[in-house]
Amino acid sequence: PQINELLTLLSLKSNYKRPYKPTHHNEHHIILCGQVNNKSRLEQFFKEFFHPDRMFSSGPEYHVVILTPNEPSEAVKDLIISSMLDSRVTYVVGSALSVEDLKKARADIASGIFFFCNTEVSMESAKVEDATTVMRMLSVSNFNPDVECYVQVIRPEDRTILKDSDIDVIL
Repeated sequence: PQINELLTLLSLKSNYKRPYKPTHHNEHHIILCGQVNNKSRLEQFFKEFFHPDRMFSSGPEYHVVILTPNEPSEAVKDLIISSMLDSRVTYVVGSALSVEDLKKARADIASGIFFFCNTEVSMESAKVEDATTVMRMLSVSNFNPDVECYVQVIRPEDRTILKDSDIDVIL
């Protein structure tokens, strides 16, 4: 029994290192990156993004790819395999700073990318947090200049840098 549990655990871990592969011909996807390994933050995003008012019967299906350097927490694992999100979300371990990982998340064909920062940091750490977010955004923008970017920053002064970088939406 312990060997089976270990094999299952290894199989699950390797699932998060696999690249995203669209399953339907008409499927569109967005990417979430940055500070996204938080169940309540993801739940809030998914409730809004997959809200029935946003779904159109003739519109495209959307899939969400989570791209983050860390394995998902147990709470996030439970969320992404829930009946509400099953087959709508793919979790990929990787970094928006890596071309190979952006390829795994299919950033070349993504409809949009959301960059979330850790809003719970101290003001002293906010500068570093925003700088990291800006670096992720610049990496993706260099990889695919046509993708729509939605960037969250903490400090108002960091919006100026983003406005000059042709960002679509600053949060």
